[in-house]
Amino acid sequence: MGVEAFFEEVNFNGLKAKIVMTIAVPAEELQGMFERGLRMNSTPSGKRITLTADDLARVRAVPISSLTYLPVTRVEESVITKRFGEPAQRVREKKTNIIHWLYPQHGLDVVLDAKPLFQYLHPGILNS
Repeated sequence: MGVEAFFEEVNFNGLKAKIVMTIAVPAEELQGMFERGLRMNSTPSGKRITLTADDLARVRAVPISSLTYLPVTRVEESVITKRFGEPAQRVREKKTNIIHWLYPQHGLDVVLDAKPLFQYLHPGILNS
């Protein structure tokens, strides 16, 4: 279980993207939020729960643990290396063959697959 905020379309100076924020709600609070949920919908990735007003207020007071930026357009490798330089590490997922470009100094994980994504994490997470 986890808490995410999803933005279907954001526009940054003409660059359209989707954004997913993962909220660092403590694990011991998640079950209560789930049980108090007002409405449940099934999604391809699981279930979406509509939180109560009190739980929404709590979520707004909790830090964001990661931010995923999903651009609508293809992003070329040259654009990434021009902006961020060479990654500190490239990691290939064994199951999917997807390559992650890791920039721990920026807290950034970049995937340039058919659906590119930029995931911003606390820099300490990528260094571990």
